[in-house]
Amino acid sequence: MSKIRIADRIQEILYELEVKSVMWTDFYTLHPHKMMSEVRTVMQKNRNTCVPIVLDKKLIGTLTVDKYIKWLKSHEKDMPVTRCMDVDQITLHPQEPVISALRKMSDSKSIRVAVVEPDTHEIVGIICRCNLFEDVLSKINVIYKDEEVRHYRASHIFEDVLADSVNITLKFHVADTPMEFGGEVASSLRTALQNLGLNGDMIRRAGIAAYEAEMNLLAYAGGGDFRIEVNPEHLQIVITDTGPGIPDIEQAMEPGYSTAPDWVRELGFGAGMGLNNINECSDKFEITSEMGQGTKLDIIIDLEKP
Repeated sequence: MSKIRIADRIQEILYELEVKSVMWTDFYTLHPHKMMSEVRTVMQKNRNTCVPIVLDKKLIGTLTVDKYIKWLKSHEKDMPVTRCMDVDQITLHPQEPVISALRKMSDSKSIRVAVVEPDTHEIVGIICRCNLFEDVLSKINVIYKDEEVRHYRASHIFEDVLADSVNITLKFHVADTPMEFGGEVASSLRTALQNLGLNGDMIRRAGIAAYEAEMNLLAYAGGGDFRIEVNPEHLQIVITDTGPGIPDIEQAMEPGYSTAPDWVRELGFGAGMGLNNINECSDKFEITSEMGQGTKLDIIIDLEKP
């Protein structure tokens, strides 16, 4: 597998994998009644630099090694860990895509992040950068071998169909849901394209473009609709919404540009509208937008020729 192909596959898997598939479920926690003098033993024994503080299985804060060292240097008397813990910590939920986790961890400069069930608020795991990439590399090895066995080109799905014109249409609706639940449509689209027999590179490009577009719909437009057309020539993805529109499309295409509101940035998103990523994954990409009326994205990805 070439270096370029490996890089593409890593990028694809980061969009496909969910946090629950790479999180640690065997982790140590601190009870709120624990004293600061007991922290050193826990951190040394388990080699943890960030320990969750948990009450009745619910995460109430985290204690970092930096906070522990600061307490030591202060020469203050012993105190409960709750006096030194961080309460505004970044968290992840099990169904979040790994790419979302990486973005949140990068924005918050976090190495270890707790995984919390959104309904019960119970902590179910820990995700760490070091084990994350080990799992990704392991997944690449499995998928590559599988692709070698099952390799065929996308045009094969049309070979046995005798007609003047053949099109396969897929439709998905993105509901106005919290951003942390985003990525479901992109995941469903990837599965559908795999079942249709499209090649891995097309699925990768379509999956990334769909994910970025889906997150934009949730962040800026309150949802929208996907329409996908597959024919012997290309894959076309059309995304429409009735949101506020894009005031300056050229500016919005710049890497890192964003008009995301504060609540979106607080979730770890908002580092950019993703349009530049969509453009890079497309053979043809057009945007039309009208202020107060909505936006339309038209993405073309050419099918690989036999």
